[in-house]
Amino acid sequence: MCGIIGIYSRDGIDVDIIKKMNDMIKHRGPDDEGYFILTENLQSIHAVGKDSPLFGKFDAIESIKGKAKVALANRRLSIIDVSEKGHQPLFFENFALVLNGEIYNYREIRRELEDKGYNFYGDSDTEVALKAIAEYGFDEALKKFIGMFAVLVYDKAKNTLYGARDRFGIKPLFYYNDEENFYFASEIKGFLPVVELKPNKERMAEYLLFERKISEKTFFDGIKQILPASYFILSKDGLKIEKYWNPRYESTLNAGNNEVEKYVKAWKEKFAESVSLHLRSDVPLGFEVSGGIDSTSLVSISKEMLEKSVVKERGFDLKNIKLFNVKIKENVKIDESSIAEKFAEYLGLKDNLIEISVSPQDFLSELEKIIYFEEEPPEGLSPILHWFLSKEASKHVKVLLNGQGGDELLGGYHAYIPLYIKEVLRKKGVISAIKETWKLRYYIFDKAKYALKVYIGKRESLGMSLLGKDLKMHNSRDSISILNEALYKDLTGGRLAEILRVEDRNSMAHSIEIRVPYINHILAEFTLSMPEDLKIRNGYTKWIHRKAMEGLVPKDILWSKKKLGFQAPEYEWLILLKKNFIEVLSNSELVKDGFLKADAVRGLIKNVEKEKIDRELSRFYWRVFLLEVWYRTFFKHKPQF
Repeated sequence: MCGIIGIYSRDGIDVDIIKKMNDMIKHRGPDDEGYFILTENLQSIHAVGKDSPLFGKFDAIESIKGKAKVALANRRLSIIDVSEKGHQPLFFENFALVLNGEIYNYREIRRELEDKGYNFYGDSDTEVALKAIAEYGFDEALKKFIGMFAVLVYDKAKNTLYGARDRFGIKPLFYYNDEENFYFASEIKGFLPVVELKPNKERMAEYLLFERKISEKTFFDGIKQILPASYFILSKDGLKIEKYWNPRYESTLNAGNNEVEKYVKAWKEKFAESVSLHLRSDVPLGFEVSGGIDSTSLVSISKEMLEKSVVKERGFDLKNIKLFNVKIKENVKIDESSIAEKFAEYLGLKDNLIEISVSPQDFLSELEKIIYFEEEPPEGLSPILHWFLSKEASKHVKVLLNGQGGDELLGGYHAYIPLYIKEVLRKKGVISAIKETWKLRYYIFDKAKYALKVYIGKRESLGMSLLGKDLKMHNSRDSISILNEALYKDLTGGRLAEILRVEDRNSMAHSIEIRVPYINHILAEFTLSMPEDLKIRNGYTKWIHRKAMEGLVPKDILWSKKKLGFQAPEYEWLILLKKNFIEVLSNSELVKDGFLKADAVRGLIKNVEKEKIDRELSRFYWRVFLLEVWYRTFFKHKPQF
């Protein structure tokens, strides 16, 4: 787990720029730093940090003179092979490589390469990735990797820079091109030494309209992201970007009774395989635990593997595994801490549970810092809870696993239910659709009021009413008609992409690695190929997951229909912090600079002042507030944390 920087220049870049860019992402890897620099006279220099191993010629980066034509830089958080042998960049034949993330199946790939005659210097997944690229070629090697990663590889023989991002975009990779130079970085703040940031008006408008369509665009003009499941080739001929993974999905409702047991067994096996890979670590790890099926299943199956010695790792055992949960005081309805406590006791891990309480004052005192590290305004307040969880977890562990992706994988959100019922109506008729609607009535009634307000466009109309002349009014939502298509869209962008972005920034701000075992391309391909009525069945969402975990997870959790997720008490906090809300937006920089309409903002302030707020639409108010804080943080205050 690391932060990476890359430069490909036509005329050369001052070497000190590379150092400054790498220092901007020091929090992603405080354990070590390293550099590869190809100078203007085509001399390769491997500049390393203190007490690092050497691969060929090296110098301290401060002593390098001249300009760099190509550069790779790394900030390392040591997780796999924590020795100096895992130092980056790594070099082999004509290649230099930096990697951010983990290749979980590195041991299996290593055995393949050893059979082909390769020798290994250390035990890191980075060295395996480098030699796999040398053996199979860049694009073919990517297809072998199971993991979360962003990678940059320079081939000196071809004077070509390659880069890629994992299939789901768990790890970030951004780029900026000023015509003469290409710059790459794990975070947008990595570009601060080379570009003055400017707001992207279109993304700001999309944010207020609750659009989630994934694209190369970021909240900053001119700075783009390499999309998930994509790689690039950069040479003297320019930049070429290709997609290397695009899963297929089926549209079927034909899970016969004789097939169900086979599907359940196969899904459980694939889930267990993914969890086993994600437990590979040379350092202690922990789990985020709520009261839901995803996190409890993850902990339960991990505990079983450790007890039965299915998994044996150097870095941890059951004694030093930690569980982390966030406690919500202001709204007992969304507080799952009591369920997490009972679950930890059920597993005999009560003493391993650490609870984190977050107050609205905590949130407000660190908000500007949080947004600086998250780089974009969060979709709501829940990501901010994750910030405080990561902050506390970093005092105990270096690796944290959670259940993100389970809902997108298996149809866990309420919004998926109408799509499923429409499909039943289309394929099985009115009577079957009515029966399914009745079975799913709990989920439907639970969010009916909120869903109705979204459906009639109340949230969108509030957003449109705010947009000033300098914000583009843009709406381009995709039309989705079947459940598996919706799951495909959310797994490959949209909803999940935002969650992953926030979790990466929050965790890396505290130098901790987040792993997401549900987000595994093999598991996703299998799940997308399954009939929809294995995901929503007999009145339950995520039915096949529940069935597969029988005997491992307590029944009251396993078959609970209560759906909370990782929620913050947005309405309650808005009331508690209304003075702060009013103070900030009464002096709105977004209004002063023409991005928001003054009268519309005054209307929001008046509603908050009188506490005349729809509970279901409180997130919209927070979005306006968070966008304002984001704008001030990057374009008015410009802090350096």
